[in-house]
Amino acid sequence: MSLRVRCCFVLAALCTFVVLIVASASVYPGGSFFDRSHPRHHFWYNFLCDLLHRQALGGGNNVLGARLATVGMLVLVLCMGAYWTLAPALLPSRVFLGKMCVVAGLLSSLGMIAVALTPSDKLGKLHTLSIVLATAPGLVAAVCIVLGRLSEPGSSVGLQLLGGSMLLAVFAAAVLFVVHTWFGGGYIRALPSVQRVAALLTLLWLGTTTVQLI
Repeated sequence: MSLRVRCCFVLAALCTFVVLIVASASVYPGGSFFDRSHPRHHFWYNFLCDLLHRQALGGGNNVLGARLATVGMLVLVLCMGAYWTLAPALLPSRVFLGKMCVVAGLLSSLGMIAVALTPSDKLGKLHTLSIVLATAPGLVAAVCIVLGRLSEPGSSVGLQLLGGSMLLAVFAAAVLFVVHTWFGGGYIRALPSVQRVAALLTLLWLGTTTVQLI
């Protein structure tokens, strides 16, 4: 598959994921870990994984929303899997780093499949384990590709700021998740908001860097 075709696939899958997640959020009956009586999806207080629940946290039926979210997550897996194969093209002068990104990124994508197929309301421990398995190699790949791009020609200040902001947000979300998982005591209120910021910055990074290759 040519580089251009893979880039177009990544962008198409990225757009499809966004459409499916927005559709899932629009039909979510309501409820979060912080306010189960909230009548609909709350952008800052609902986790993305809440959309995978067949029964919403507020008690409503969310079968349609769960199906949309599951398909959306699986599309994102395909998107990320294809994106990591672009690493050598994004890092032409850092061959070894590019190969590391491919390996770590594909391992992360395999973990993401498990995240999509293990809803936290039914398979809580497996879901948590899947998140860890997907996040660890994903962070390695993200660090490699962001830092590697700094030394490549044509790396703008804006792209550097975007990459740095993305890494900070992803690390913050990972730390908050680990604190919650290891020490318990209820969900940290800032965690879903930080997760959303990290997700938005990641989507923007994926789209921006992919467009540069076309």
